[in-house]
Amino acid sequence: MVLTILPLNKEELIETAREQGADKKLISLLEQLPDNEEYEHRAELNKAIGEI
Repeated sequence: MVLTILPLNKEELIETAREQGADKKLISLLEQLPDNEEYEHRAELNKAIGEI
């Protein structure tokens, strides 16, 4: 998945992933992210996914 515009919240990440044809495994990971977070940097998103 290519992220060119940040910050994004969980729903925006899922929408972007679907638009880019992400597989079900990635969508499933994104759906497990906290609802109230906004990711300003790729490192923040990578850390959050790693904690799932």
